[in-house]
Amino acid sequence: SEYSQWCRDNSKDLNFSLETSSDRLAEQEAVIFKAKSDIQTATTKISELSGASSDAEKELAEGKKLRAAQKSDFTNTEKELEETVSALTRAHGILGRETGKSLAQMPQLKRVLIGLDSIISASDVSRQITSLVQDDTLSSGSIMDTIADMLDKAEAQLQAARKKEMESKFNHEMEAQSLDNMLKCQGKEMDENKKVKATAEETLAAAQGSVAELKKAKSQDEQALHQLHHECMERATEFEQDVKERQGELSALAKAREIIQKTTGGATSRQYAESFLQ
Repeated sequence: SEYSQWCRDNSKDLNFSLETSSDRLAEQEAVIFKAKSDIQTATTKISELSGASSDAEKELAEGKKLRAAQKSDFTNTEKELEETVSALTRAHGILGRETGKSLAQMPQLKRVLIGLDSIISASDVSRQITSLVQDDTLSSGSIMDTIADMLDKAEAQLQAARKKEMESKFNHEMEAQSLDNMLKCQGKEMDENKKVKATAEETLAAAQGSVAELKKAKSQDEQALHQLHHECMERATEFEQDVKERQGELSALAKAREIIQKTTGGATSRQYAESFLQ
């Protein structure tokens, strides 16, 4: 019947809608799973990069502090050695002009040596200067040999100190450059992971919204399908009852007609049957 066809068509449409909703729900659930995974991965990476950057910044700051101390030590050492070399050079020059004299006969040299003793911090060198100053009988030749040896050592120490400073400066700059490059790369990677996390969070929110809408639509379709089945079953039951009742009436009429035909004539029975039917 037309109504039965209507029931079948609507049931088919609702079932198709439910299947479609289930498929879309599965897709969105997969999107949610991936988005959550991406968020977790990005969050972990951001935390790791933050810790690594903090360590690098701390190391860089400590390196700058150490470098400042090295620079200060070098500046003091260089100043002392330059003054030492200058004083020893003057002493050597005085000795060159005062050949054959004793220290007692060279007051200018003695003043230079006393001044030199006041600026030298190395105890062994200071003891040598003190020994020279206290012995007025020393000849210019023996003093010159000692001064020349001290001058060579002072110049060598100054050269070594400058070389060490140059190496320390170079090593610090290379290390600082390496740390700076590392921080830049970490910063870039941090920004990339923050973007990934933000995009995943937007995707997650959209997918969760879609899931909520799909579940609502699916629930409505399920209710509609349940109602449709209920209504169609009621109509089918009513129709079946109507058919049974109609069949009962027809059977009763047929039996009455048979009884009439047996008890009356043909015409009378037909007339009575027709009257009964009317």
